[in-house]
Amino acid sequence: MSRISAILLTLVFATSTVKAQQFPEITPDTPVDTATLHTWLLSLDPHLIAWSADFARRRDDAQIVAEIPPLLEQWALPLLVGSSEERTSHRQVVLALLDTLIQKNVTVPLNVVESISDQFPAQALILVRRLPPETSQATLMKWTFGSNDRISDRRARAAAMLLAEHPDPAFVSRVVQKAEQDVTVQVVGESGTGFGGGVSMGCGDFFALRPEPGWPVAFAYRLREYDSQPQSSAGFSIAEIGSHWITAERIDDNEAVGDCSTGPSEADFRHELIAYWLDIEPADMPWQPDESRVIVWTTQAAYERELGAITEQQRLKMLDTFERLHDRELLEPVPDPRVVVRVQCGIEPCPIGQPGEEPLSLP
Repeated sequence: MSRISAILLTLVFATSTVKAQQFPEITPDTPVDTATLHTWLLSLDPHLIAWSADFARRRDDAQIVAEIPPLLEQWALPLLVGSSEERTSHRQVVLALLDTLIQKNVTVPLNVVESISDQFPAQALILVRRLPPETSQATLMKWTFGSNDRISDRRARAAAMLLAEHPDPAFVSRVVQKAEQDVTVQVVGESGTGFGGGVSMGCGDFFALRPEPGWPVAFAYRLREYDSQPQSSAGFSIAEIGSHWITAERIDDNEAVGDCSTGPSEADFRHELIAYWLDIEPADMPWQPDESRVIVWTTQAAYERELGAITEQQRLKMLDTFERLHDRELLEPVPDPRVVVRVQCGIEPCPIGQPGEEPLSLP
């Protein structure tokens, strides 16, 4: 939808809100037929469109359901102007349209899926899974790497996991090129020293919202991430590799929800993908995203020799896994491993200056 169309759609809210007040109160038990729902769906009145989608879902009205995908494309973009009430009404419409399409197992064209993907990532992932892999591959690549080649959020990880099931060398190469190993080297005296400390993380509070009066119940979807197969069968399975699962859960949009899970770090996730392609459990890989080593200080020459040996050892471990991907015709060419070495000194005064401020990086 163009910018002009989005603005025009916003401008109809003022008149459509008044128009909605002229209709009798609608409830889930209001008698309706297909002709009425068709009129509501094309009315440009957010209130009536949401009710039309809700009735179509509950009544299994195939005609109305079939009319929703092209309408969704018109409503998918966020409002460019408008009050908070108008933006809320706009969101209610999109939620209702998406919920009906998802619950009635409708296949939606890719351009419509892409148009709602930023605002409604869980719904977009449910819908994109219904498309042939060759149709959705480019979109999934875009969702995985974004504009900065980083796998940064849950939608990105879910998209990557879908691509990982049938990997091609171009995708594997982008995953491997920024795979990274962070090696922390602790320099201690002959009697040893202690490195300790930790942090605790709290979860944010989530409060229930007051339902909008006169509207049908709005259902949203949220992505959930698990490090083992979820016990509950509720929701939609989005992607799975090894013991890593991502699902989409349907919830009342006004429900109080909280999710303290942040998922794996990007380094952990790239490492997990590589392990999956090699049929190895991530914990059994010869290298881990975070490694730690200890060097007992004797002389500067001995320290530099041992530091170099540690770095080279870890680099060769990464290189070996990359070459194994190459042998499976999944990786071409084989990139240089990325090893970041951070040195922590537990000796006072430290004989090696101020380590750790500028980590060593290979290559």
